Amino acid sequence: MEGINTPETSADPKELGFDPDRLKSMKRSIQADIEKGLYDGAVFIVARHGQIALHEATGKTDLEKTRNRKPMTSSSSSP
Repeated sequence: MEGINTPETSADPKELGFDPDRLKSMKRSIQADIEKGLYDGAVFIVARHGQIALHEATGKTDLEKTRNRKPMTSSSSSP
């Protein structure tokens, strides 16, 4: 597989009809929003026809001082 595949990617994004450059742009946009403080972290999945082209986690689970600042993982969810 080529492009932006990660270990959590089950199919080549191009084979599913996704533009790898657009997926990279989406990831950069989400990361920029996190850096701006719009939200603490995100887990996102892009799929088509039951196949995952991208499954990514970025940011922290929670930035409140009362909680642990754990990195987001692909299995993270809102508390």
